[in-house]
Amino acid sequence: MIFKNRKSRYNILFKSNLSTADIAKVLGVRESTVLRVKSSFLGELASDLDTDTVFKSCNNVDLDALARDVTCDAYKLEQERDSFYKAFYRIANSYVNSHFKNKKLTLQSAFRKLIDVNEDILSLEREIVNSDDKNLCKKLKLNLKHKIYKRDRISREIVMNGMREDHECLIRLKEIFDKSLKLE
Repeated sequence: MIFKNRKSRYNILFKSNLSTADIAKVLGVRESTVLRVKSSFLGELASDLDTDTVFKSCNNVDLDALARDVTCDAYKLEQERDSFYKAFYRIANSYVNSHFKNKKLTLQSAFRKLIDVNEDILSLEREIVNSDDKNLCKKLKLNLKHKIYKRDRISREIVMNGMREDHECLIRLKEIFDKSLKLE
């Protein structure tokens, strides 16, 4: 840095909040010279070099203790948050598991109907293959079309009921999450 005179050089460095040692390094002089100029320009009594370092060490001890306490509190808060989330998601998982058990029970009868219809379709196909009578074959084919239609309808009902059950479960979970996560 280029300064017009010595006074402006020191004033700028003092206003920059640099320590005495840093100002001495920038200017290439000893700390005692910087302290002498500081006392003459700013009117401060800076004759004792150790007071500045003692004050810094006291502040560092206080800041270290404060930082340690803050870090400890942050870890405790993280543990509390993690335990809350674990408990919360444990409840949500148990709700989802019970939903799947209920869904399995409600759809079980529809699956039984579907299995029965598939067995009927297979038996009708066997009868059609083994039959030589054309009138009987037409009647069996008509019955087969009816059973295939019934199978498709039951399959769609199973899919739709499963989707409806899952949608209702998601809506209930959303309501539970919205109520539980509100801070009142």
